[in-house]
Amino acid sequence: KQFLSYFDLASRAVKRDPNDRTWLMELAYAQTNLAAVAEMTGNLAEAVSRATASLAIKERLAQGRGADLGLLRDIAGGQSWLASIRAKQGDLRGALVGYEQELTLRRRIVARQPSNSQDRAFLAISLSHAAEVAWPLGHLEDARVSLVEMRAILGELTALDPKNDRWMRFLAICHRQLGELAAERDRDQARRELLAAAKILAALGAKSSAVFDARREAARVDLAQAELSFKSPEPA
Repeated sequence: KQFLSYFDLASRAVKRDPNDRTWLMELAYAQTNLAAVAEMTGNLAEAVSRATASLAIKERLAQGRGADLGLLRDIAGGQSWLASIRAKQGDLRGALVGYEQELTLRRRIVARQPSNSQDRAFLAISLSHAAEVAWPLGHLEDARVSLVEMRAILGELTALDPKNDRWMRFLAICHRQLGELAAERDRDQARRELLAAAKILAALGAKSSAVFDARREAARVDLAQAELSFKSPEPA
């Protein structure tokens, strides 16, 4: 009820002055809050509708080459979230379009501040999301290219900060995904990727986070390695 009341308040304010940037942003945030509630309660159609409306407002406010980087990051995060909701709906093609839009914006952000490590890390994560959706759609080469770029970015970042567990986790996931993807095409490459993932996870130990289960990821690597060893021998 509180979110609805604030949405009504922001809507009335925007109707009085459609060009008031402050109230437009408040309306966008109100839509985001309601989208989050809709997603949590399983109303994915409403979540998509409200998240789309929120993004439309922010994109309008960000028009122009000199748009605030904070707002651009906010939009990129919103695009990623909307794509994830579409994936939950089973709309993988729609999700892929959303992740590709996010990737375009993440690249634009990085181009403006190439030395910003966090922006580069978010670009790497976006590549992972795009690959995860492209893969089941049969776009295997697109998935592979995205993961190779992700591996390169995270390799550079972890070389600069090897104690950054978050980046190391994503690098391990990237190696595992590349290993699974290469299993049918190049088993030697698959073994190398899976071994690299296993080494990173062994170094991290049992360190988990709210979005990363270390034991579960290690089990996935073990399973992929086992499946690779049971495949029929490669032709001589």
